[in-house]
Amino acid sequence: MLYESEYYGIVHMDDIIEHHGIKGQKWGIRRFQNPDGSLTEEGKKRYSTKDILKNAKTYNLDSWGKDPDHNILYVTGFSGSGKSTAAENLGDKNTDVVHLDIYIEPWMDSEETGIYECKALNKFLDKKGVPYKKLRDGSFNDETGKPYNNKQWWKTIDQLQEGIEAFGKSQYNKKRRVVVEGVAMNDETMYEDKSFFKGKPLAIMKTGAIKSTYRAAKRDLGEDFRLSDIPKEISIAYRKRAIDRKQLSSLGKNAKRS
Repeated sequence: MLYESEYYGIVHMDDIIEHHGIKGQKWGIRRFQNPDGSLTEEGKKRYSTKDILKNAKTYNLDSWGKDPDHNILYVTGFSGSGKSTAAENLGDKNTDVVHLDIYIEPWMDSEETGIYECKALNKFLDKKGVPYKKLRDGSFNDETGKPYNNKQWWKTIDQLQEGIEAFGKSQYNKKRRVVVEGVAMNDETMYEDKSFFKGKPLAIMKTGAIKSTYRAAKRDLGEDFRLSDIPKEISIAYRKRAIDRKQLSSLGKNAKRS
């Protein structure tokens, strides 16, 4: 078919180049990516650890998996920063992923914890006699429904922290690495002494406060929520980010080698 162009003269329409995309690919979804942002198995093979953590500030990353004391890579950031997705993308047939928050947050529903629990860690903790299931089943709650005034709850938290460290070392002996992600390492819940992270592999997501607040609200309240509908909740969540930012900064400073 011929077409006369004002600028190019006679053009053969059969000669034009058209791009129809890759078969099966959806708009906005990369070729090696699932709809939720996680990588497919092919994607995990394609991208390196540094590629996956390009939106994170990393510390001691090169030491990850080199010895028993550095076999756990800790991933944290604001709630909604993308740390869970990053951790899942780092997981493969030789890497266990531990979503820390589901082990200590009693409001997590059973369906969610069932999907994201690390079965290898559960088996290890059961063998060690760590009663981790009591951390979220209400066993330590007071009349207000909170466990924070119960000394046994805090003792179990310490047992969980020690158990995860021991798990990382045991997996090294099996030639497996571990990723632990969660906001619980930012505050005082599990890692009150931030010097714990000195020299350890650590990644802090760089997603900003506004974007992470929006994404967290969208995740927790559903796809159809509007910021204008919940100004108070968003405002409180955003102000809390100022505290989170200081905690994350402290975490990064302590992670550096001496």
